[in-house]
Amino acid sequence: MKILKTLLPIAIVLLMVMSVSAQDKGLMVKKIVIAESVAEREPVNVDTVFSADIGKVFCHTVIVNGDTSRTITHLWKYEGEAVAEVGLEIKKSSKWRTWTSKTINKKQTGKWQVKVLNENGDVLATKCFTIK
Repeated sequence: MKILKTLLPIAIVLLMVMSVSAQDKGLMVKKIVIAESVAEREPVNVDTVFSADIGKVFCHTVIVNGDTSRTITHLWKYEGEAVAEVGLEIKKSSKWRTWTSKTINKKQTGKWQVKVLNENGDVLATKCFTIK
């Protein structure tokens, strides 16, 4: 019984450390921006407000993935309604850059957002922007 009392706290600490290590290997969005374009894997003209005649905008994300290959989704929403959903494969990396784009109709002024989701549909990050 004395040994059990001694080992139990050690076992609990080990389980907590193992749990934190597992979380550290998961997906993390390091950066998310909306831009006018992407050149050489980097966003160009980052902003949160764009003109209605922009034509197309890009959601550029930098992902940390300490695990095996995973999939994220860029969920594009306009005025609260989903308008596009794009799956993206993310390899193991400390800086995986990826992006999607959305064609913007001149009549689609208002509030937009892009949500980054993991395979379970959990929201990893959200970026809001406006088309005026």
